[in-house]
Amino acid sequence: MQLAAFCPICGSTRFEIFNGRSRARCTNCRAVERTRILYALLNRDGALRKGIHILHLSPETGLAWRLKSLAGRYVPADRDVSRFAKVLPEAKRIDLCNFDAAEFGTFDLILHSHVLTQLPCNGSSILAKLAGMLTPGGSMYFSVPIRRDSVTIEDTTFSLRPEDRKARYGSEDNWRMFGERDVERVLSERLPGKLQIVELSDYFGTEEISQMGLTPAKTRLNSDTIFKYSR
Repeated sequence: MQLAAFCPICGSTRFEIFNGRSRARCTNCRAVERTRILYALLNRDGALRKGIHILHLSPETGLAWRLKSLAGRYVPADRDVSRFAKVLPEAKRIDLCNFDAAEFGTFDLILHSHVLTQLPCNGSSILAKLAGMLTPGGSMYFSVPIRRDSVTIEDTTFSLRPEDRKARYGSEDNWRMFGERDVERVLSERLPGKLQIVELSDYFGTEEISQMGLTPAKTRLNSDTIFKYSR
């Protein structure tokens, strides 16, 4: 007997098509594949401990509710906090291209998904700055959009028009697109330590992946791949 797929974040068994992908989004908490993968991984990896301090950038609502109930200090942050006025009124404004890390403090856990591609500044430098905000033993988990069989491209002058960015990077909000061929090197180049590519098969069996409403990835590096950096 095949068990019904369920969302590991909220437990719902209802999924919907999103951007042409079946079972892509949880109908209840709206979590897409990468968000469900991240939450399941955090649990399996032992990263979620009662009372930890969490920085959650561009927070996904369903995941935020889970993290808030666990954390001793939970800081959701985004460049445009008006987007979260109703669901996360405590969200703190952060401009990742120009912020004072001391203002935010240190964290045991930092999370961000598809944020680095939307920064009109050097993404690798920001990743390194975030890594410096981790407590000793703390970890950062994140994902980025990755284009298959390509190298990373970006607007180094950060002067393209929105329509040009959409044509080149897939969205007018994007300033770069990471490529499968060099994404690991690009992300790692300014990190003071090793960046880990999480292999889901090390944590979950094929049936477990299917029960979360997920389809096993065809490539090792893709837009749902989770990267982990530990201090």
